Amino acid sequence: MGQSTSNKGRRNDRGNALPKDDPPDVTRFRSAAAKRVQAHRARARMGLRCLTVRVSDREVRRLISSELVAAAPAKAG
Repeated sequence: MGQSTSNKGRRNDRGNALPKDDPPDVTRFRSAAAKRVQAHRARARMGLRCLTVRVSDREVRRLISSELVAAAPAKAG
């Protein structure tokens, strides 16, 4: 009922859902689950949703060859 919708202290430019810096009155140490929930809610406020799409290696190669998807650089290591 009395929830604040202020985005003070949040950085939402370029679609970044996470705050740049925590306000000073917020505990600095949060669990990974709390961070995921915060990111989920921030994305929802921006009208974004996350989803998983399964694509076979064969389909990925075809998408890259047709230049619909850019190839990622190889990882060193």
